[in-house]
Amino acid sequence: MVWPIYVYLVATVLVAGSAAIKVGWAPGLYAALVGILSFIAGGGLKASVLWGSRAQKIGGTFVAGLIVVLAQWLSSGFSVRLFHYQLDGSMWGWIGFGVGLIFTSRDLAAAGRVSAQSASKTPVGLLGALGELMERYPTALLDSSRLPAPKQVLKTVIKNAWKREPSLRNQLECAYVHLSHFQDGIGDAVLDCNLPDVERGPDAAPDLQALQQQAIDMAGHKGENFRQWAMWSKVSLSEMEILLQEWQAFENGPAHLQSHRNLDTDV
Repeated sequence: MVWPIYVYLVATVLVAGSAAIKVGWAPGLYAALVGILSFIAGGGLKASVLWGSRAQKIGGTFVAGLIVVLAQWLSSGFSVRLFHYQLDGSMWGWIGFGVGLIFTSRDLAAAGRVSAQSASKTPVGLLGALGELMERYPTALLDSSRLPAPKQVLKTVIKNAWKREPSLRNQLECAYVHLSHFQDGIGDAVLDCNLPDVERGPDAAPDLQALQQQAIDMAGHKGENFRQWAMWSKVSLSEMEILLQEWQAFENGPAHLQSHRNLDTDV
């Protein structure tokens, strides 16, 4: 039964439009945001708790709570008159939360997940996901399965974006070369080159006993991550050289000349 959802969303649009016309664009915007965010929070909470995995139950509940807090914070910017009853923005938001919580069906939640997954597969979504990985793990080596799409797909996406967005070309080149940080066979590990800090004595000189213990630790189990990083870094560097050659050929190829022709035409 989805008609209550349609009724609430249509009413939210009408309320937002009326507020924008009669009072101003700000109350209208608040009304639209509060209604939509509250409904999403209620529906998302139900989908996470009833049909999500354990991680989705925890994460979905947390995110839904944050959305509710945001919606309630925005709700002070408007009020709603409904059938001779005056409702403040907070109550309108809680009505939307209840509608989402009660009437969201499993099929509707699944459709929402498919839409979100489809959005994440767009070029913008793929580049955004790759950028997040680069920001979170700037020096680490990771398994290729962590990439949002196969390398060849990402290469094409990056090259196409390079043609369309001249202002982002330096960042896109870095993203292309950074693909070498992802290798098949690393597994779930996050291999990084970070070494333990050297302990120092009161005179700021290195603590020799601590250095000796660190050397022992690095030779044992605690140093396994660094040894794996050193081994995989050779593979990564080899691919990085290949990617650099590919990128230079791409920049100096027909696409580069065509971009200059387009610029000359625009001028």
